[in-house]
Amino acid sequence: MNITSLHTINNGWAYMPHHIYNDIASYLNSKDYSLFRLSCLSVSQSVDSFETLRQKSNNPACSKKFKHHCENLLNDKKIRDALTGEDINDVRSALKNFHVDVSPNNALTISLQTDYRCYQKTEETEETEETNFKKMVRVPNTIDSCRMTICNDSPPLEQNDRTYLSSFNSASLSTSMFCSGIKFIYLAGESLPVNIIFSGFNKIFERNNGPEKYIAATMANELKEHWLKSPPHNMCQSDMLDILEKHAALFSLGKKAKIIATELEKTIYPANNEK
Repeated sequence: MNITSLHTINNGWAYMPHHIYNDIASYLNSKDYSLFRLSCLSVSQSVDSFETLRQKSNNPACSKKFKHHCENLLNDKKIRDALTGEDINDVRSALKNFHVDVSPNNALTISLQTDYRCYQKTEETEETEETNFKKMVRVPNTIDSCRMTICNDSPPLEQNDRTYLSSFNSASLSTSMFCSGIKFIYLAGESLPVNIIFSGFNKIFERNNGPEKYIAATMANELKEHWLKSPPHNMCQSDMLDILEKHAALFSLGKKAKIIATELEKTIYPANNEK
């Protein structure tokens, strides 16, 4: 391709109809959206800033479709901002690795668990032991807060020896990886308070403003995905549809957080992505 043709392409790009820029932008995540706005002056003048999107989405006259687009992009940015930084590699790796294990025996055990690398103080980061410890226990504490909230809203779970929740933690010194999770243990045919379980995750999600909120959201979404495929015997389709509608934001942001955490982990720890 010669210089003349390159010049023609550049001129064509700079003078394309503005709606084309916005059509392109509608397919981008918040990171690529920001870079796209910096590509040239015409794009930056045509494609809204995040603050403008926020203002437009709050306008009652905003269409439902555009409002959904704005919220999706702004949520993507909020999650990326919360999960970017060396001091939250514990949360990032935990979100990436959340999964459900089912172990049938004389009782049915569902383990909602994750493996994660714990926060470690670097030479460039001067932090007190107290601050460092709080980051080390951030994942297990948040998981246990979810369990306690669910149990507090459903006292029989603590009292009934046939159905109960327990949290667990373990460490692998050889790999510097930790494992944390919640076990739902109940007899086959026993009822689980599914509505209360998801309401508990949602309470922790709404109560936190930091990255911990996405631990609760991702756990809820992983459990929801499992129960959509293998619903508890007491869960009918209409019940699950009600839950999906009631906690739509919880599940949506949990799914998005895991995707973003996985993407960031690949960038930061490219050699540790066999998981």
